[in-house]
This record gives sequence, structure tokens and C-alpha cells, in this order.
Amino acid sequence: MNNAPSWNQIYCRLALDEVRDALRARVDLQGDDAGARTAGPARTDRADVEASFGDPEVVPALERLCACFQLTPFERRLLLLCAGHAMDAEFATLCGQISGDPDRHTPTFDLALTLFNGGHWMPFHAHSTLRYWELIELDDPKPPNLSPLRINAPVLQYLTDYPCHDPNLDALLILAPDSGALVPSHDACAQEIRALLLEDQDGTPPPIVQLTGPEDDAKLAVCQHAVRPLGLSVSCIDTRVLPQEIQSLQTLYRRLERQAILAPCAYVFQADVHESERVAAERALRYLLQRLSCPCIVTGDLALHVPDRQVVKVEVKRPTDEEQRTVWTDALARHAPKPIADRDLHRLLDQFDMNETQIRTVCRNWRATSQAHGGSAETSATPFERLWRQCRTQSRTPVSGLARVLEPTPIEWDVLILPDREKRILHTIVEQVRHRRQVYREWGFAEQGAAGLGISALFAGTSGTGKTLAARIIGSALQLDVYHVDLSAIVSKYIGETEKNLEAIFRTAETSGAILLFDEADALFGKRTKVQESKDRWANMEISYLLQRMEAYTGLSILTTNLQSSMDEAFTRRLRFIVQFPFPQHQQRASIWQGVFPKQTPTGTLDYAKLARPEISGGVIRSIALNAAFHAARDGGVVEMQHLAQATREEFAKTEKTLLPQLVADWVETSTEVTQAEELM
Repeated sequence: MNNAPSWNQIYCRLALDEVRDALRARVDLQGDDAGARTAGPARTDRADVEASFGDPEVVPALERLCACFQLTPFERRLLLLCAGHAMDAEFATLCGQISGDPDRHTPTFDLALTLFNGGHWMPFHAHSTLRYWELIELDDPKPPNLSPLRINAPVLQYLTDYPCHDPNLDALLILAPDSGALVPSHDACAQEIRALLLEDQDGTPPPIVQLTGPEDDAKLAVCQHAVRPLGLSVSCIDTRVLPQEIQSLQTLYRRLERQAILAPCAYVFQADVHESERVAAERALRYLLQRLSCPCIVTGDLALHVPDRQVVKVEVKRPTDEEQRTVWTDALARHAPKPIADRDLHRLLDQFDMNETQIRTVCRNWRATSQAHGGSAETSATPFERLWRQCRTQSRTPVSGLARVLEPTPIEWDVLILPDREKRILHTIVEQVRHRRQVYREWGFAEQGAAGLGISALFAGTSGTGKTLAARIIGSALQLDVYHVDLSAIVSKYIGETEKNLEAIFRTAETSGAILLFDEADALFGKRTKVQESKDRWANMEISYLLQRMEAYTGLSILTTNLQSSMDEAFTRRLRFIVQFPFPQHQQRASIWQGVFPKQTPTGTLDYAKLARPEISGGVIRSIALNAAFHAARDGGVVEMQHLAQATREEFAKTEKTLLPQLVADWVETSTEVTQAEELM
């Protein structure tokens, strides 16, 4: 380990010698016994040291500091006096001898005026350079001329070649960790930012760079690769913790600016904030950006309007298909417990639009779960099924109460009783979702335009006919999450709020490939009205926004309606699929009854033809079957016709509908006869 002093440390020592000489001279002038004064280190010949260690092309830290803050000669000496007191015990002894009291051994403004010619009162003012930038600190600002002074720790660290660390910023600044290589498209963003920062600004601060786009994880890495070749570090600031009071913001600005001078850096303001926090974040951010002269980068979609500052937006997009393929290949080579087939890799690329961080995290987790799954339920899953599950979990994003996530569960197509034509349409939907990326991107259909690439469907039918069940079966077939959105709950009476809610849902689902199921579409998509009032115009805008967003969404979006006839034809023309869910007839109801009970459920002799008599939907049948199972569990554990009769009567009573007695009269004949025979015995 090399313990030799650096050139900055040597230069600082030489500058301190000049101040030490002034202190010694003052002690001698006051008539103190020269022998009583502590002998300091021998004076180093400045010319010899500079000839041995100095580099004429390197400006010492002390001189850089004086130039950056435009310190006067007096302010320079006062700063060195405080630095010497912190570094050399002789300074404290000499200060105590000059004051005549060993306990008053700290520097003061009054002492500096005594020592150095050319002193004036301006450095004592609160807005003077030394105090404004907190290069020195006063223990008691009243009175300032007699207050003990000390040099600020980061300033002393800067002068002596130690890493500058301001403890006042610890709670705010996060030093960005090192990042690996970028994919080519993100590296191009980094080069664009670097070029912007290197442009000659004619003495004005560089432009503010705002990073937009969906790639939140990659934005920080792009910032690092942009500024580190310029000799800058990256410090992150969460805008949500910025103060709101002007005085606190002013203090924060001074400390951030000073830190950027002492330890050259770029500040990255992470401004991905909730709507309720947006106004406060924009106000605090605007105050700082208008004043900071160092490179500043903002991530997020805040509306930045900074007076006298140029704001340049750079979009950080998702890695391209080819870049994702390259990352997958590298990550699988490093972490995969076993190789996967090319067709399986193609399926992953088709379904999940993931960034580099997500891909590498998935592969690491896949390896860990593959090593630990022995003896658990996971043993029944193939390695690729575990990898797929990791992809689905990693790409899933919280939906903030706007939607309910329905994870895929084993549901067979047989439980869905529909006409053959409608089932064929559902299978076609599954095929198009599976191969959409191949057709759109590899076969060139996406180049024809960004709109119209989404796969949209309308499920029309009365309540309980299987619309939600069909969406879940599609999710099971594709092994994808279904985001169940109740449109009646997110439609807002406030102008613009509905669009914000919808955008949040689409943005959340975009990367996960989730299926979007918009239930109760009648809440929004009734007959579009003529614009007679302002509310009509906004209602039509909400409909148009959803149509456009569904067309641009890269996954599958499904709308359900109970009344297709009430929907505008102009809307239905823009949907790719329309699936009718007719009310089940007697034969369909019998089929639903046959498949409604899980295999594990113990059932007696059930007459499905009799059960199918009441004209009820599949959803009502499932509700009756569930309630009957509970009755059977109470009576001994086998579902019989009498349990179903009881549950049917309860269901009709709940909905206040009339159940004709003859429909269920013979459901319990056999059971009643058996009971009567037992009583006679």
C-alpha cells in the first residue's frame, strides 16, 4: 500500500505553512517568549517541492476551489486557517496564545482580521461566499466575528484528496452502483446524452435531459454510461423526498451545487411519482433545476417547464427482439440448469417483452428453484414450465387496485359449453396470441403501422353464460395472467380520470403479456351520443381512447357485455373477434351439469335431464352445485338430488324469481320414498 502523500496534500501543506507563519509572527509580535512557543515543523522549501512533485498541467485542489467559488485572498487565508486548525495541533496552540486563553483556541473572524492584511467585514455576512456555500461553519452566528469557526468536512476532504462526503445529504443521495454493458439501443441513448452534455453552451449550464419510455430499470444504467466517460459519478435523488419549503430548498440547492463542485457528478432525479404527488414534485424539481449548473437528468413523465433552461427528451425503449434474444442466450448460458430448445426460446420471446435485468433475474431464479424443487409440488413441472412461471412472475406488475390478477389454473376446455363455431373462434384467439410476435415482427406486419396490432375481442351474452370462464380458460391455455378489470369501477365522473385509470392498466400489463378482461363494458360503451353537452364530448373521448389503446396493446384485450345491441356499430367494427355466448338450452344445461362437479366430489345418482329443466345460466348452475356440496357435507358427504333441490330453491329465492314446483318435484321422490320406508320399519 502506497502511503506517500499526494500532490494536493503536499500543496495544501505548503499553503498552510504561509498561514502558520502569520500565526507565529503574531505571537512574536505580542511579545510572548519565543521559547514558550511550540516549535513547529521546519519550513519546506516551496520551490524544491514543486520541482519534485508539481505537475504544471494539474491545477491543485486548493486553487480549483478558490477559482470555482471566486474566493478573495483574505477568504483563501481564512479557509486555510480553519483547515490548519483541523489538521495540525500547532494551529490550536498558536490561536490560544494569540487570544491569551488556551481554551479559546479556535479560529474566529476577529482573529483573521488581526492576522491578514486586506481583511474586511464582507466575509462575515450571511450571503458571503464562505458562509453562503457553507465552506466554513459558525458555532454561533451571533455575533459572527467572535464565533468559533471550523471548515466544513467535505471541503477539507476535497483539499486533502479524500473522497468528499457530505453527511447532510446522506438521507437524500443514493450513489448509483456500477452497471454492466448496455444493449446497443440503450448505448445509443447514452451516447446521445453525452453529446448533449459536451455541446458548447456559451457559458450557460448544459441542457436538462429527461429520460422517457418504459425502461425504468435501464435508465439509470444509461445515465452511468453517458456521464462516466466525462469523469462524473451518478447520484440519484428520489423527488418524493424533496422538501417543499423555500428555505429548505435553498439550503439543499447550495449543498447539492457544492457537492457537485467538490465531487464532480451528475444528478439523476427519479420522478416516477403518483398523480397525487405530481404537483409538489414538479414545483420542488423546477426550483432546483433552474439553479443547479451541473448535469441534471430526470427520469419520469413529469411536465418539465424550467425557465431559461433547455429540456431535451431522450426515449429509452425496450430492447429490440434481437437484443432480447442475445441477452436470453447469454443469461441461459450462464445460469440455465439445462439447455432449452430453440422453439422454447422463441415462445418466450413471443410472449414476454422483458428488459435485460428481468431476463437475467429470471434465469438466476430458475436455476435456484431447479436446484431446490426436489420433494415439492414443483417436481411435477417440467424445467421449461418452471422457467415460464418465473417469466410470468417477474414481469407481473402491481395494478394498484384497478384490476384483479387471476393466475392461470388448470381449466379444461370441456367445462365451457358453447356452440362449435364459438369454440373455434376462441381457439383462433389462442393461436393468434401465441404467434403474434412472429407474424407482426418477423413477418413484417408491424411495419405497416403501429396501430391495429392488438388482438381484441368482444364476449357478448347475458350474465352467467361463461364469458369470464372463457377468458380464464384462454389464460390457462396460454399460461398467462388475466387482469380482470371492472369498468364500472374505474369510470370516473371527473374529466380525464377515466383515461388515466385505463392508461395505468395498459402500461402495467404491457410487459407481462397479460390478458386484459374489461368486464361490464356497458358502463362505458353504450351508444355513443351526439355531442349536446360537454359531458357527452368527454364520454365519447373516453371511448375513443380505449379503442386506440386496445389496438396498440400488444397482447389480448377482451371486453364483455350483456347487451351487444346497445353498442355502437362503429365500435364493434374495430374489434377483431366477436364471440356470442348464447343462453344455454336444455341440452347445453345438461352438459354443464355433467361437468360442474370436480372429480374429487362424491356424488350419488344424479339425473342430469331433470337438473336441466330450470332455465338458468351456467353461472347459476355452478352456484347451485357449490351450495349443494355444502349441504351434502353437512349430511354425510355425498351430493344427492335432494341437496340440489334445496340449493335450487335457495338460489331462486335469493334472486326473487319464481321456481315452478313441477320443475323440481320429482328430484326428491326417490329420497322421500326411502325415508318413508325407513319410518315404517
